[in-house]
Amino acid sequence: MASKEKVKNLLLELHGEELKDKFQALLNKTLSDIDQLNPSDIARIKESAVTKEQEIMNALFETIIPIYMDNFSDQEIEQLLAWQRTPVGLKMMQFNIINTSRSAIDIYMPIILCKCLFGEDEPSSRLS
Repeated sequence: MASKEKVKNLLLELHGEELKDKFQALLNKTLSDIDQLNPSDIARIKESAVTKEQEIMNALFETIIPIYMDNFSDQEIEQLLAWQRTPVGLKMMQFNIINTSRSAIDIYMPIILCKCLFGEDEPSSRLS
């Protein structure tokens, strides 16, 4: 079983910048889908989201990390990191072929964002 810290390091190296970009894009989409908000509400929620960004990222990691911990050893995580730095590993990242984590990020980030911002599992109660 891999350690939590090693898995978190792997995820940060694989998806660190992508997570920040996805966070901003998802936040903007979520807010644009909520028609009851006026511009001051949107500004307030965006400010709150920025201050909660680390909390949201931590919640996302807490959701994804156990998947890796249950399926990889520390040694395998180290091998994944080493491989990912090779020319083939870098090419794979460039073409976004690693989909397991990406799929988990796409699934869980909206739920976590809504919980952290609105205290809800889904924004459906606020959507038109």
